Amino acid sequence: MSKKETLHIYCRCSTKQQIENSIERQKKNGIAFAKKMGWKYKLYIDEGKSRFLLPSDREGLESLFCNIKNDICKKLWIEDFSRLSGEISEFVKLQIWCQTKDLEVFEGLRGNEQYRPNDGIDSLITLMISQIGSQMKKDEIKKSIQTKIDKFLDGYHMLGEAPFGYKLVDKKLAIN
Repeated sequence: MSKKETLHIYCRCSTKQQIENSIERQKKNGIAFAKKMGWKYKLYIDEGKSRFLLPSDREGLESLFCNIKNDICKKLWIEDFSRLSGEISEFVKLQIWCQTKDLEVFEGLRGNEQYRPNDGIDSLITLMISQIGSQMKKDEIKKSIQTKIDKFLDGYHMLGEAPFGYKLVDKKLAIN
């Protein structure tokens, strides 16, 4: 098979806790798409890596970008653009590669639809959805952290069993 018949699958999650579920889901969905299309596949995985890190700080993404630059990768699958990067410059780079290197990008959460940067408004909408999703995730994380801080300050025990000499009463520590 030629290199054009290989689907390059990029999987990434932000935290160590997400590795088991998120990475496995992405791999499974990407591989299923490759098999459906009759293609081989190659995996690039960045576990517990923020999308805001530079490609040089993410081995999987750096290797993928190198293969795109060297015309080894012609077909790319990502679950969604936020898995690839949180930086607009990386999204623009991907658009340029689609146009200059005939890179085909398939987005899993959009039904494995091929991304078409020449479709003007669709390209802009894809970018906006990616950035809005990024901001929503940031806001959710901030709210989650603040909720945990508030509960801790209200005296709630946040992790596991009560320490020796204490018991949990309504999720608060009480001397045993």
